[in-house]
Amino acid sequence: MKIAKLYYIMSRYEEGYSLIEMLIVLSLIMAVSLSFRINTGPRSLEGLGLSVRSMFFLAKSGAIHKGRTYGILFSEDGFIELYDSCGAETVNLSFIESGQNRLVQRISIKAFIGSSYGIICGDIPDPNNQYIIIPDISKPIKMGKQNIMHIKPAGGVTNGSVYFMDADKKNMLCIRTAYAYTRLFLYFYSSNTGQWQRL
Repeated sequence: MKIAKLYYIMSRYEEGYSLIEMLIVLSLIMAVSLSFRINTGPRSLEGLGLSVRSMFFLAKSGAIHKGRTYGILFSEDGFIELYDSCGAETVNLSFIESGQNRLVQRISIKAFIGSSYGIICGDIPDPNNQYIIIPDISKPIKMGKQNIMHIKPAGGVTNGSVYFMDADKKNMLCIRTAYAYTRLFLYFYSSNTGQWQRL
C-alpha cells in the first residue's frame, strides 16, 4: 500500500498539475491577497468614519442602558477613545487622567493608512451648505472645550465637527453631531467634484 502511494505521488510530480488545479490555487491566492489589501485615500477615510459611527452607537446605547454619560475623546496624538463616566459626573481630561473615567474602546487613526486630522487649504463650502468655513489647519477638531463629544443618558450630544483628510490632501471626511437629534452625520468631500456627499 505504501509503495502504491509513493508511486502515485511520484507520477503526479512527473506529470505536473492540471489546468483546473492551477486555477483553483490562483483563485485562492487572489482571494487572500484581496482580504489583506491596504485601503488608502477615500476608502480609508470612509472606513474611519464608519468606525467612529459604530463607536457613537455603542456610546449611545451604553448611556441609555446604564444611565451614565459617555464621552468620545478626539486626542491630538492620533487616537479616538470612548470613555464611560462610571462614578464621575461627566467625562473630562482630569477624570480620564485620574482613572475615574473608564476606557471602553480605542481607534487608532494611523490604522487607516494615510488618514490624519486636517482641513484642505482654501475655502470650501460647509457640509450643510449653510455657510463658508475659513479652514484653520491647526484646529481641525471643533468639539467642545476639551475635544470631547459627550453623549448623555437623557438624550443630547455635544455639537461639533471633526475633520480628517487623506494622504494626498485632496479628500476629506467630516464627522458632525447635532444636539437636538442626538445624531452623528458623516460627510465626504472630494476635491474632484468640489462637493460634500453624505455617507
